[in-house]
Amino acid sequence: MLPGDARTAVKDPVVQVDASGWQMWVCCHPLQEPGQEDRMTSRYATSGDGLTWNLQAEVLAPTPGSWDARGTRITAVFPGPPAAVLYDGRATGAQN
Repeated sequence: MLPGDARTAVKDPVVQVDASGWQMWVCCHPLQEPGQEDRMTSRYATSGDGLTWNLQAEVLAPTPGSWDARGTRITAVFPGPPAAVLYDGRATGAQN
């Protein structure tokens, strides 16, 4: 779906399709620091056909000093109303 690149690995997509098109929430791992690849954020992407995706803004980022300080990954999206997003995270690299 999304190839990633030398700076960012992508995985664990949550994909939905409805009358307005395709949507994806994907986990992104920054790769610039060796040994720190477990860090993660979640980004949003859209598609008109489910094949070609437009990766958009970060929608869920770690919270410094919190239980999700190391990373955030969206694991499920339930359309609303009310909409709900489930995610997991970790505070430290050792929790990975």
